[in-house]
Amino acid sequence: MNTEHLVDPEINAVDVNRKTGSRHFQLLRRYVLAAVLSWTVIIAGFMGWNLFQLNEQTNDLAHKEAIAHFNKDQGFRLWGTEHGGIYVPVSKKTPPSPYLSHVPERDITTPSGIPLTLMNPAYMVRQLMEDYTELYGIRGRITGLVVLRPENSPDEWEKYALHRLKKGENEVMEVADIDGAPFLRMMRPMYMREGCDKCHGHLGFKTGDFRGGVGVAIPMAPYLATQRQSQYLLIATHTFIWFLGLGLIGIGRKQINGHIQGTQKAEEEIRTLNRELEHRVEERTERLRTIVDTAADGIITIDEKGSIESFNTAAEKIFGYNSAEIVGQPVTRLMKSDEAQMHQIQLQNYLETGETHVIGTGREVMAVRQNGETFPLYIAVSSVKLGDRQLFTGIVRDMTDPKKTEQSLRHAKEQAEKANMAKSQFLSSMSHELRTPLNGILGFAQLLKHLPEEPITERQSDYVELILSAGSHLHDLINDLLDLSKIESGNLALSIETINPVLAVNECVELVTPLAEGKQISIEDNISSSSVCPTTYIRADYVRFKQIIFNLVSNAVKYNRDQGSVSLTCCDSDACDGSFRFSVTDTGLGIPETQIKDLFEPFNRLGQEAGEIEGSGVGLTVTKMLVELMNGKMGVESTLGKGSTFWIELPLATEQQIKDATDQSLLEFGDLKDFEFPDGQHSILYVEDNPNNLRLMTELLAKFDSITMLSAKTGEEGLKVAREIIPDLIILDINLPGMNGFETLDILKSFANTRDIPVIALSASAMPADINKGIKAGFRNYITKPYVVEDMLFAIKEVLEQEAALEKQSV
Repeated sequence: MNTEHLVDPEINAVDVNRKTGSRHFQLLRRYVLAAVLSWTVIIAGFMGWNLFQLNEQTNDLAHKEAIAHFNKDQGFRLWGTEHGGIYVPVSKKTPPSPYLSHVPERDITTPSGIPLTLMNPAYMVRQLMEDYTELYGIRGRITGLVVLRPENSPDEWEKYALHRLKKGENEVMEVADIDGAPFLRMMRPMYMREGCDKCHGHLGFKTGDFRGGVGVAIPMAPYLATQRQSQYLLIATHTFIWFLGLGLIGIGRKQINGHIQGTQKAEEEIRTLNRELEHRVEERTERLRTIVDTAADGIITIDEKGSIESFNTAAEKIFGYNSAEIVGQPVTRLMKSDEAQMHQIQLQNYLETGETHVIGTGREVMAVRQNGETFPLYIAVSSVKLGDRQLFTGIVRDMTDPKKTEQSLRHAKEQAEKANMAKSQFLSSMSHELRTPLNGILGFAQLLKHLPEEPITERQSDYVELILSAGSHLHDLINDLLDLSKIESGNLALSIETINPVLAVNECVELVTPLAEGKQISIEDNISSSSVCPTTYIRADYVRFKQIIFNLVSNAVKYNRDQGSVSLTCCDSDACDGSFRFSVTDTGLGIPETQIKDLFEPFNRLGQEAGEIEGSGVGLTVTKMLVELMNGKMGVESTLGKGSTFWIELPLATEQQIKDATDQSLLEFGDLKDFEFPDGQHSILYVEDNPNNLRLMTELLAKFDSITMLSAKTGEEGLKVAREIIPDLIILDINLPGMNGFETLDILKSFANTRDIPVIALSASAMPADINKGIKAGFRNYITKPYVVEDMLFAIKEVLEQEAALEKQSV
């Protein structure tokens, strides 16, 4: 007798619910245990890493102290070497050195009869180290494999270090015991210099030879004591955090328990609703079957055992089976072996735990047709509970054709991106690599041309001119390539400010005029004489705007006909839809309409490669990119036989932006007459490329008799002035052409005579991150453009007062 029908379905549902809840609680316990173990491993790992970093930091601090003392001793020794040693009175402490007896005039007598003896650098440094070791707590030694003085012979560690230094190492360092105490021992090489031959030449050494080493020993006891205190704090902190995490895991476990109980109750309610819906589902089954068979996508239904229950018409077309021969077969028949195995595991896991990553989502798999052909298939799986049965429905779509198209597009995109990246990397690398040999070519060519003591022949002079001309052309090409690479890689920094474009146009016209005169080409500057342009202000990077104008005007001259003309015009905001338009019109041969679309492609010179006019084919590309980076537009209009007009449009400055840039007119600075700087004369170097900003600062500081202002337009020029003049203060623009403000500051700090000069940053970048970066870099203050005049003066005054106070303390 079949007893299956005698079992109450309600009792079965309760049993299933109880078993499912038990599995959930078991899983929860496993997860909680895993969380506790993971949390313990994480905290232990972090604590171990921090203790390791603490030890590294301790060694690093001791190393830095060793370098500081080494540099002190080295500087003293080099000073002594530079002066050939010093003469001191003969005393019991400083008797004549028997190891310098071969040196002429080792002992001399002053006119008053005081006997003096020569102390060479090694003698001086040794005495300094011996006399002041206790004062500093630091031990120092000068030694070598060959020594004049037996007392300078190396110990075992020093011999080991000297052999390593002799092989070419620049530094040997390790922690070792000295008299039972730990020391950080460091030694760096010492080479023969000019002046060393006087005392050491008789030993066979000559300038440049490895002579020995200078060693420094730093006591590690204070560092190790501090390290131990920090270790105790780290261990206590991580232990507290570990206990805190355990508490949070316990709270989470309690909340999840409640959630599981609520889920069980909800599942029971859902099962009740499902039973009520079964009857309604049966009524609609026939209608649904009709819809399924007419669907465009394949629809496959399987039971909890993985056997196919339905197979619509679209699925028959996709797999090549008819419904009669595939229904009842395992669904794994439609899959590759590895996919079939994974399907079985996922189905079993879902039936046991109710957890899965594939139900309710779409994914791609590899399927198998009746003829054995594998193909990509998109499948979205859903599950449904019908009574006590679990059914799964898969909607499938053949992805063979879409996949081919997608792969073709992806391959083409990847190839294009790789080519573009390779081009940018090549351009950037080659632009830098070519500068070094080009500098030598141009430099020596200029020397040949300007050596009055060794004049060259007229024919050789012509050759030199050809070298200089070709080198100059190559230099322009390299600059264009570097700009192109920076723009394409997104590394070109712009300083967008409110500027008067007429100033930049005037400078460019002056630069191009000699080229135009050589071809008898007239330049008609209708901008400076315009009633609109001189009062127009735009938003642009001044240096890059000038580069754009120069490229357009010089191209108009180069590609013009002899005795032609170039016309420069501008357009006000009303006629140009709220933008500033600058136009350059030439009387050249014009550009065919079919070639205009290729005009801005890199390295495309439209067939002019074999012509007499030099060019790279990059200038217009860079120009258009720069215009677009400044939120502008660029275009060209050309007529064959008559000429071309190149134009750019850039955003106009708002009234408020113009007011911020012009309200600082010195006509309104009368109320600053009582402003006073600290007593004395003060020199200030202002490094700025924008002429408007430079003029403003010049006129502002000119009102104070105690201030002398110097200026430079580039970071390189500013470094030169700073090293020659040593100003009291430097005001440094961040966005400079070539070397930027941060790079300039780093180089200033690298020179002994400029590292202590206070520097104030001035920049249009006003974000908090920019200001924090400037202060961390070492700027005394960070002023943003446009600045309030009083704020600038008070910033200058504050720095000068600080320097005056430091000077009084040092005295």
